[in-house]
Amino acid sequence: MFFNKNRLLRLCDQFLSLFYPRICLICERELLEGEQHICLHCLSDMPKTNYHRIVDNPIEQLFYGKVRIEKASGYFFFHQQSDYRKLIHAIKYHNEKQAGYWLGKRYGEELKRDGCYSDIDLIVPVPLHKRKFQKRGYNQSERIATGIGLALKKEVRTDLLIRTKNNKSQTHKSIYDRWLNTQQSFIAQKSEFLTGKNILLVDDVITTGATLQACAIAIKAQAPDCKINIVSLAVTE
Repeated sequence: MFFNKNRLLRLCDQFLSLFYPRICLICERELLEGEQHICLHCLSDMPKTNYHRIVDNPIEQLFYGKVRIEKASGYFFFHQQSDYRKLIHAIKYHNEKQAGYWLGKRYGEELKRDGCYSDIDLIVPVPLHKRKFQKRGYNQSERIATGIGLALKKEVRTDLLIRTKNNKSQTHKSIYDRWLNTQQSFIAQKSEFLTGKNILLVDDVITTGATLQACAIAIKAQAPDCKINIVSLAVTE
């Protein structure tokens, strides 16, 4: 009997779901056919920032007087008690890298529809230190950036920015300690690919902006004339 490849894959997914149900990363309900990573209910309830439509939005204001940023935005809000915090933790710590890629692509498609970041030359994800990368096995910001890059049809470069310090988690640090923790943590290289370019920096979460500020300063040190834009998947309220 002849099977269409896509039909065969669907049958395999349905068989596996009998033993390993696919659940929503937010509400933990079983996903229906056609749903990916997040159920339609949680997707429709996602607290989007829409900051890409707002000039001088709160993310952009984080960088005022610190480093020159052209534009900045984030996909959705979350706070410590938010169900959407589970989503970030799943992507960051529980190997849900495909969810990061999928959400990055969705956000990229939304940015493209609204005509945002169409003038960028390349995308640079915030890097992990090599030890942390080896332990985790992937960089969540790179997966998000890859999804955004696919939607915007822009090249993603992971070799232009290096993390030199294996910083401890910043989750419970103060604003000043976050800033101090990220100082001189990054080095930009291959300045010939950065000079005169319009760069899109991508991170998973923006809280104080300290990490992205350090990345932007490192890039500007190598290519003072480049332009820097910023996006993240989540923004803390």
